[in-house]
Amino acid sequence: PFFQTASGQAEAVFYAGQGRSLVVNASKRIASNTGKPAAVLTTSQEVINPLLTQAVLDANAAGKGQAFVMDAEGTLLIHPDGGLQGQPAAQLGLTQPLREGMDDLVRFTRDGREYMAHVRHFAPWNMYLAVSLSPAELLKEAEEKTLTYAGLASVSLLIVAVLLTLFMM
Repeated sequence: PFFQTASGQAEAVFYAGQGRSLVVNASKRIASNTGKPAAVLTTSQEVINPLLTQAVLDANAAGKGQAFVMDAEGTLLIHPDGGLQGQPAAQLGLTQPLREGMDDLVRFTRDGREYMAHVRHFAPWNMYLAVSLSPAELLKEAEEKTLTYAGLASVSLLIVAVLLTLFMM
């Protein structure tokens, strides 16, 4: 990465450093008064850091489901189940190929349960952020409201039927 910056090929380079941690290397080439490279100012920062990890672990869809991050190869970088970190997304049942520009709803099955996930490609870091939940979690509130409204409608119709029966006598 340093050579790419020094040669003027790039200003910010992402690369996997030791331990496969993704690092952003932002550098600026400094030229002499003759235009030749004189120095390179550079700084590096791990992309997967405690702040990002906590933000992803706290993310969900309306208080339900979970979020996770994958790299371009489909390796889980951040997942609420720490035992899955470093594992292929296929361990979750997520086998749909990842692609640049992806912004899709995908379905997958894990441990016999169906899930839906919105997977979005984050191009600057070439990562994929996914938020998943089961259809049951998604529809739970709607089902509760439907049952409530159906119950209220049934009681209302029963009252109307009783009143009509009383007035008909």
